[in-house]
Amino acid sequence: MKRRIIVADSDKQSARLIKNLLSAAGHEAAIASSFSECFTLVSLNTPDIVIIDPEFPLSDGIKAVKKLRGYGTFPIIAVSENGSERAVTEALDAGADDYIRKPFLS
Repeated sequence: MKRRIIVADSDKQSARLIKNLLSAAGHEAAIASSFSECFTLVSLNTPDIVIIDPEFPLSDGIKAVKKLRGYGTFPIIAVSENGSERAVTEALDAGADDYIRKPFLS
């Protein structure tokens, strides 16, 4: 089943890697390089999944995860370099469904 997935990450290399892996698996993936772009994409076409780095530079990613949760019931997967217990707990408490630490193997 083809899924619509938004990859929200300011790290262009990470975002492209994730998008390429999803596309190779037969999914439709779009990259958002900012939170505002992510919210625009979500508003235009409700995704099946959002993959987001809650640590975008100069932004409050936890607030963004909370805001995304208000857009629908789609799964939100946090993907970040920060694997501290506090970061994971904050993301999950904000509404993320899971947390994956970078780097990860493809």
